[in-house]
Amino acid sequence: MASILAVGRSGRGTSADGRPSRERRDQLHVLPRGFVYASPWVVTAATSRPTGVVLLAVDGSPFTVEVEGKRYAHNAFAIAPNVRRGLCARGVTLVSLNVAPAAPLFPAFRAVPAPGVQPLDHAAFHPHAADLAAFATGTPLARAPSQAFDDIVAAALEQLAPAPMDDPRRPAMLDALLDAEHDALALERLSQHLGLSYHRASHVFSSALGIPLRSYLAWGKQRRVLRPLLLGKESLTRVAHDGGLPDSAYLSRIYQRWYGQTPSFARSQAVQVHLGGDVHRS
Repeated sequence: MASILAVGRSGRGTSADGRPSRERRDQLHVLPRGFVYASPWVVTAATSRPTGVVLLAVDGSPFTVEVEGKRYAHNAFAIAPNVRRGLCARGVTLVSLNVAPAAPLFPAFRAVPAPGVQPLDHAAFHPHAADLAAFATGTPLARAPSQAFDDIVAAALEQLAPAPMDDPRRPAMLDALLDAEHDALALERLSQHLGLSYHRASHVFSSALGIPLRSYLAWGKQRRVLRPLLLGKESLTRVAHDGGLPDSAYLSRIYQRWYGQTPSFARSQAVQVHLGGDVHRS
């Protein structure tokens, strides 16, 4: 059963620039193969994270993505992993689907051309309009959120050029990295599994997934901190330490870099969080 967690303080109200009130909260859906973030208003400086991203305006209105100093105005994009991009979607309800590096669909994002952003045909997502609206408003989907997520992402990837052939060693490499508690252990396991030097094993991994090993491990840390951070039961210091990060200040810096917002905002009533399992509070 889908769980809804509304965290933190009371609603944010309406700002002088028209930022929506608590009646239109941001929505965060944490799923097994990634996450969906939806907001009626997004303006961020450059953010970067090791996920493949599909960005969509629910109603087809244009918004702006800035990559390497160039601005792209359109209503749907595919964004390659680790691409630093700014985002401006004032008054545009935006849905961001983030595909985890271990997800089966992730390798296809290697086909996004340089500099890592590709406009998409918004009409391809019209069959998924009801799912997108539900993700954006936080209302229950008519089907499993994970299936809707996969289908919307697949509709985006169908518009890309064919990705390089998937490396058959990829699943086994990911298995070798399960529960690695620190970066050095992960590299040692990978090297042993492949029978290669550290340097060569790291290169093979990067080629197979399309991101460096350090980025994959950073995503693992993100996943470890996200749920306890959103639940709000532990201090930021405890969340950081349990997630393999040095301290809360470091957590705050990288969270801002990943998501363009502070951990405090993510814990606030401004964001409604949907998790698997039982309802925590609403």
